[in-house]
Amino acid sequence: MHPLNLPEVAREPGSYWVSTRRGKQFNTLIYSEVDPLNGAPRKAVLISHEDCHREGLTKGDRVILKNAMGRFEGVAWPVEMAPGNLQIHWPEGNDLIASGRTDRGGGVPDYNARVTLEVR
Repeated sequence: MHPLNLPEVAREPGSYWVSTRRGKQFNTLIYSEVDPLNGAPRKAVLISHEDCHREGLTKGDRVILKNAMGRFEGVAWPVEMAPGNLQIHWPEGNDLIASGRTDRGGGVPDYNARVTLEVR
């Protein structure tokens, strides 16, 4: 085995990479209104503290994520994560994810998309 050198993929200004939050290895969704791992509600949009500050958001502010696939209405939930990325719970975020797109090597479905963020 050897590590792969992945290409750097640029984001368009004002856009974010969003991934659905799949939880632990064998726990791909949460079964209540609050995630027991981080205390976030089902409609949480996990966002870096840096991006939260830049967007003028505070915890619980209502936001909308949009792309060509659909939209997701949620609440800002600042966490320690890389700026430029967002996480939303699965399956709530499925409206933003293209279906049928899989990894060529392993057949794993894509759980990522590019979105814009709007403050409600």
